[in-house]
Amino acid sequence: MTFQSKIPAEQRMELVRLFKTVDYGDKCRFYYDQAAKHGVSFTTIFHAVHGRMSLPRYAAQRDHTEPPIIRALEQVGAQVEQMKEPCDLLVRFRSRVFALEVQGGKRTGTGKRKEKQLTFLRDWEIPIVQTPDEALRAIGAIT
Repeated sequence: MTFQSKIPAEQRMELVRLFKTVDYGDKCRFYYDQAAKHGVSFTTIFHAVHGRMSLPRYAAQRDHTEPPIIRALEQVGAQVEQMKEPCDLLVRFRSRVFALEVQGGKRTGTGKRKEKQLTFLRDWEIPIVQTPDEALRAIGAIT
């Protein structure tokens, strides 16, 4: 028996409607209350509201060149924040903020970047750095 057959379509629609009215902090309680009410598991209610979802099996890998770049930036007094999207690093140096994209390995092709990300990098003229020296030049720490 699948999760969809455990809860009829009309009830699933009602669960989705109810879920949208619940405050963020009470959402977990909502799943448990509805599971008890319908006599099914927490997971069944979760899937009824959100559909089948799979969780990422592995954490997204960071570029292997990122740690030495971050160390070099911090050594010159920059504050560095790692990001996932739309670029890899947000750097504050001498009261200015810079966005940097870190690329590991050879500069061939686009790697695993999505078209949306490539457009962002191009339109905002985000520098793509591969070495600590390139990162330091991009923020103006060295010439």
